[in-house]
Amino acid sequence: MKSAFTTFAVSLVGGLALAQGGNVTRAHTDDAVYGPLLDPNSDGFITASGGAFSTDSTEIDEFELPTGAVGGWVEIYDHSEGSGDISQGCKSLDIVTDANGGGIGYWIAVDPTPTSPQSGDEYLVIRVRVADAPATGNSGYNYVLSTDGLYGAGIDANAVEGNQGFEYEMQYSTGGGKRGVSGWSIDGLATKGAVNCIECVLPEDVQLAQAAVAGGCPGGSNVPTFISFAYPMSLLGMGSDIVPADLFIALATANSGNNTSVVGGGNVNDYGAFLDNDPSGPCVGQSGAVLFDCFMDVAHEVQQEALPVTIVSFTAERREAFDELRWTAADEQDFDRYDVERSLDGKSWTVVGSERGRGVGGRVESYRLAVGLIAGPRYYRLRAIDLDGSSETSWAVAVAGGDATSRISVTPNPVSDYLQLSWAASDARATFSLTAVDGRTVRTGNLAGGTAELDVSDLSRGAYVLTVASAAGATSQRIVKR
Repeated sequence: MKSAFTTFAVSLVGGLALAQGGNVTRAHTDDAVYGPLLDPNSDGFITASGGAFSTDSTEIDEFELPTGAVGGWVEIYDHSEGSGDISQGCKSLDIVTDANGGGIGYWIAVDPTPTSPQSGDEYLVIRVRVADAPATGNSGYNYVLSTDGLYGAGIDANAVEGNQGFEYEMQYSTGGGKRGVSGWSIDGLATKGAVNCIECVLPEDVQLAQAAVAGGCPGGSNVPTFISFAYPMSLLGMGSDIVPADLFIALATANSGNNTSVVGGGNVNDYGAFLDNDPSGPCVGQSGAVLFDCFMDVAHEVQQEALPVTIVSFTAERREAFDELRWTAADEQDFDRYDVERSLDGKSWTVVGSERGRGVGGRVESYRLAVGLIAGPRYYRLRAIDLDGSSETSWAVAVAGGDATSRISVTPNPVSDYLQLSWAASDARATFSLTAVDGRTVRTGNLAGGTAELDVSDLSRGAYVLTVASAAGATSQRIVKR
């Protein structure tokens, strides 16, 4: 077991406590499992520098990456979280922001074998900021997750009042009969469903570390704290290739722990991301399940609006002297660049070029990059990198050899009932597949030039990837079913 306490510095600026911390105040006991996930270099800090945070505003840029991290840390987005907006006021059950008004929580996927994203060794690491270290009494810190990319009445087929699209709930309970982290199904329910993880993370393996700032909370006895734990992704029914657009996490603290749910609006102490008692807020005058749904709907809208980029289409084709990559993208907000990665085996990837993002707001931008030829089959993918360093990868496309002059036309997009495909290729033996965000292939078939019509009226609303492949290469396009 690592040492649980390290010194830290506290200063007072404008009456606010700026605890530069970064130090772990309660380490994990199972170092073989949780060491690489929560403190990979065993230095007792959650910072990459191995020392105190240098910032007095927000800490995400300084977080240490777990061993096997897939992409970077992703923010759990905030609407208008207050400080001291619950009965305790800046205490252990109060979720609070950083000095920039955000940063209530974060998540990151971890996978030692990223080419097998659902092999059972994947973890989801969640980190939430509270105003003070959790007490030893019976308190609960709850996390509800939508894991299928669908959320909202009329969008998620299982939406009910009190739960508009969450599939899973976790709780870190500090006391009672069920301590530690447990999890259960809530798909289509406004109450706790079947428990499939009872205390599967012991309380001693839930990491506590000091944050740098805690929004508007005062100093004194309040020490802003990050609560972090690692949860097996196999229990969530998803793999480490999940993208931020398809994973929606909302936070709440509970009046009691012991495996109690917060869906439906019961047992809630503080709704993360909201000033709960704001008389001018978006959900004023509501209560119970209606209030819960309202808060969660607003949080989901904030997340979707804040996501950096959407890859619309991506193709890779061989020309006479080079491979030509083309892609289109939208929603490049606070966005940095695309790294183009190539692989010979679909497992190990190398950056072979980069393009700076140039989009504004919702405008769709088109990109082209020529990459020098190499022998043999090869695969390409895009890594979209935000200004804060977080990233996500696209699907991969293949180039097998020969000259490709093919293009696929897809209309309409978004689509409601029927998708019209137009395909012209020198290689008539083309195949297509339509894949859902969870990796399920929902349609396959053959194309021999000309046109084809796909009936997608029975598919759930959400995003899909249409891929057409031949010996000449492959082209993929993002399809939205509405």
